[in-house]
Amino acid sequence: VRVGLHIVLDRIEPVAAASGPSAPVSLRVAAPRAAPAGNRPEVSGERLARYFDRGGLSRVAGRAALVEPGDAPQAAVEDAARAGASAVLVHGVLPSGSLGFDETASIPVVDLPDATASTILDALGRGESVGVAIGRAQTSPNPGRGRVAPFSSTGLAFDGRVKPELVAPGVALVTSEPGAGAGGAPRYGTVNGTSAAAAVVAGAAALLAQARPALDAPELRSLLAETARPIAGEPVTAQGAGRVDPGAASAAELAVEPASLALGRASGAGWEGRQALVVHNLSTRDITVRIRIERLSEGAASVRFSARPARFRLARGATRRIPLRATVASAPVGTAPAEGTLLIGAPGDQPLRIPWAITFGAAPRNLLGRISLSSGRFRPSDKKPSVLTVDAGKVVHAAGRDEVQALERLDISLWNARGVRLGLLARLRDVLPGRFQFGITGRSPAGAPLGRGLYRLRIVAKPTTKGPATRRSVTFRIR
Repeated sequence: VRVGLHIVLDRIEPVAAASGPSAPVSLRVAAPRAAPAGNRPEVSGERLARYFDRGGLSRVAGRAALVEPGDAPQAAVEDAARAGASAVLVHGVLPSGSLGFDETASIPVVDLPDATASTILDALGRGESVGVAIGRAQTSPNPGRGRVAPFSSTGLAFDGRVKPELVAPGVALVTSEPGAGAGGAPRYGTVNGTSAAAAVVAGAAALLAQARPALDAPELRSLLAETARPIAGEPVTAQGAGRVDPGAASAAELAVEPASLALGRASGAGWEGRQALVVHNLSTRDITVRIRIERLSEGAASVRFSARPARFRLARGATRRIPLRATVASAPVGTAPAEGTLLIGAPGDQPLRIPWAITFGAAPRNLLGRISLSSGRFRPSDKKPSVLTVDAGKVVHAAGRDEVQALERLDISLWNARGVRLGLLARLRDVLPGRFQFGITGRSPAGAPLGRGLYRLRIVAKPTTKGPATRRSVTFRIR
């Protein structure tokens, strides 16, 4: 980009549309008239009119139009093209894929930094000459292709179960857009995010249900998760069993519950975790089933698995329960989780994959933080209760990542001065870390006003993993 004789930008910039210029172009830069002041949204004709002067001549014909995408990036580019622009320079917030894949605007579209756009607008306002040279578009390999996206959720569920159980494409997925292009042609764009990946898995589930209508919902879910293809170099906590593969799911002969294991947190050498697998033969033949262990990360300690039996014959349509035991065989060094998969299938066939992970460290303690009561002496009142404030749960940094220590349950019970439990005042389930407030009205759990005297509130926080509950108390007096 040139302002007068000065080069203000000379570097590689991303192509914002579906394709870039096939040959180098050199153009003068122009901009549409400023949008009218106020918050009223412009209609299509008003937007397009800003690319023309009062005499009806295009301000951008044969030039590179500098435009701000606003709330409708595709419409902004199309308006510039209709006004005769030979290229479009876009600045401002431009979400990835927002220009779609339509050929309505078959001209180069380049994304510019805001600072450069500001320099261009200032120069145009002073009447200076501004030019842009755009080279031939080039492509380069995407190092993130086939990997789990950085924005994808990772980690274990609160009970230690591997989540996610599988992954699916969710970056730059081509999809249809609302409305139609020129001549009624369909419009296309791209979408990104976990919502897009969820839609892919939903489509895979629909295909699998069509291909195998005799399966129920739990069996469909198991097959989708357990036939996923592993992604090399990605941890179990990021990919689960791997990338969804509906073709492999439609051919699977076995289904296993659960689709991922919740073995919990290991406290030290000798710790044991137990869980049962239920293997179901979905095929029309008897199958010899073999269970193997695949370790992807040793973690902080050596872990041994045993399944009894590890090899067995399963008749067609039959189901068998297999006890599984995991034992920590050495003293943990650090807190890095051990990860891997169970491989379950017939010898020579593609096995089902059941992801597992074991974390190390002491069970969460002190899951209750600050606890306060706004008034320790009060009369029963529904309008002006004393407010109990409870900080519950934690977010701690462990093994290089943030760990959310949630609660399975938060209970608040009422006791009198003689130590007699009067009942439960409040119970919250599946509690994420945060600050919670409760109105203490001076009434019993049955709703009757409390008599004068001393009372105690007992707050109990039960963790989602195995371990002791945290218990705290606060007293108050009814006047």
